[in-house]
Amino acid sequence: MRWSGQQVSSEAPNTLPGLARLNNLVSTARTPDFEGVTFYEVLARSALNKVPTASDIPFGWTINPMRGCLHQCTYCFARPTHEFLDLDAGKDCDTQIIVKVNVRRGAIG
Repeated sequence: MRWSGQQVSSEAPNTLPGLARLNNLVSTARTPDFEGVTFYEVLARSALNKVPTASDIPFGWTINPMRGCLHQCTYCFARPTHEFLDLDAGKDCDTQIIVKVNVRRGAIG
């Protein structure tokens, strides 16, 4: 498989719905190891996320190299971030994983 064949533009059919607003999609991928899950590789502006003050989480910030999660915790405070991409906070959060490919030590603030 050639990775260049996985690249898509925000105008392509079946592209992540809210991506036109972000304009940072690098590629998409599916793998047999994760049946029914689509991974969207994006360039992120930041991996830091402020935890809502109403949350019971005992810290103020998180570092997230991705949006969405395969753990499928229904109580997760981060689920609503999928709504920003015109996805739902339920099943889409479990099956549409946005991976911030440029997150590495010192890469983004």
